[in-house]
Amino acid sequence: MSAVAESISTPSRAVTDFLKQPRQMLIDGKWVKAESGKTIDVIDPATTDVIGKVAEGDAPDVDKAVKAARRAFESGPWPNMSPADRGKLLHKVGDLILENLDILAELESLDNGKPITVARAADVPLAADMFHYMSGWCTKRHGYTIPLNVLYDPDAQYHVYTRKEPVGVVGQIIPWNFPLLMAVWKLAPALTMGCTVVLKVAEETPLSAIRLGEILQEAGIPDGVVNIITGYGHTAGAHLANHNGIDKVAFTGSTEVGRKIVQASANDLKKVSLELGGKSPNIVLADADHRYRHRRCRQRDLLQPRPVLRRRFTPVRAGKDLRPGHRGRRRTGEEDKAGPGSRPQHADGPGGLAGSVRTRQRLSRHR
Repeated sequence: MSAVAESISTPSRAVTDFLKQPRQMLIDGKWVKAESGKTIDVIDPATTDVIGKVAEGDAPDVDKAVKAARRAFESGPWPNMSPADRGKLLHKVGDLILENLDILAELESLDNGKPITVARAADVPLAADMFHYMSGWCTKRHGYTIPLNVLYDPDAQYHVYTRKEPVGVVGQIIPWNFPLLMAVWKLAPALTMGCTVVLKVAEETPLSAIRLGEILQEAGIPDGVVNIITGYGHTAGAHLANHNGIDKVAFTGSTEVGRKIVQASANDLKKVSLELGGKSPNIVLADADHRYRHRRCRQRDLLQPRPVLRRRFTPVRAGKDLRPGHRGRRRTGEEDKAGPGSRPQHADGPGGLAGSVRTRQRLSRHR
């Protein structure tokens, strides 16, 4: 398939209709504007054009979402629904994701910059697989019976068992690199166990998660079980992470922010799960077979210990001239599919990602 055919030259009618109006937040089963009335521009990283707007959620919107999730958990049908019925609903979500494969893949490519062929072949099918897989776990939430011997009363008989229960209201914060998959990886396990959720999506890439919210409603997920907030991390995200109405925080992002979440959780001893990262370096040794470098090191920053390797591993420049799925040439003359970065500084490869003049200079010395 040609590079032109793989790229998105003109958005489909479905995507055009989806982006016509500013997209709102899902709170308590309703799509609502931000309390402030503010919006955030959604940027196509391949062109830097504004392709849509989403609500700029803030603390008051998070408060409403947490109240809705708490009400759904304590008095709604979700936690008390039979495991088999909950599993059927989650499996239906997976089916609907596959039915919406094209629009989800297109939104993911326009919003995040990844090649649409990757979104179609990997991101969307894997999102469906996650809901299909987790739907089976709804009926596998088993406790244990435990034999017990009491030394001071050896003839006594006891019946000891454990019962697994949902944690409660979960605040989830996801990054921009795999927008749909990150949302699904957070949502599906929590919903399987009967939790309710407030999901704060990355302000750079909110579109596929919003469409996912519509799919969850179509599948029949009860109101308030999943609430989706669009907003900035330092406002909406920070308020969600520190909210005393949250029983657990699940966060994927920087180590720096992860430390702050752990510190905040000490105030009320809320549970925390963190997926933190740097820039995933690959160390390439002098005797490595360079023919396989792009296959093994795609989407990674490279630390090359010798100048000769630094020259060989020149990163492709992805900017306005690279639409999703475009083929960019490296100095070796080989071709590789590359999408534009989600932020302007990503166009400069590792130097741009570093965000430091000193780091740029150090990385560019041996190019």
